Amino acid sequence: MSFPSAAMYDSQLLAADSVAARLLKDLPYPVQDTEDTRVPLVFYDTQGGDFPELDILHSEDPSSVSRSALLQDSTSKSNPSEVLLVTKHVVALLEAGVKAED
Repeated sequence: MSFPSAAMYDSQLLAADSVAARLLKDLPYPVQDTEDTRVPLVFYDTQGGDFPELDILHSEDPSSVSRSALLQDSTSKSNPSEVLLVTKHVVALLEAGVKAED
């Protein structure tokens, strides 16, 4: 947890002692020890050419746009490549035995 604490919280983020060393592979039911279950946190660099963002322009018809979108500017971001990466990671966790509800 040292990286997110240092990078985003001026080293002020601390995990509670009861969860500081908790890993998915150590859940109270069988979970395989894999690259995806033996680390507490995963970061993927999605900046750059392999993960281009798409701009989605909202309709002029307010009834077809959510209230939150209307409160922001008229463009949303979408990134299908990030969706595929997250899906692959979640599938790997499920295949390792992590329950969907966890």
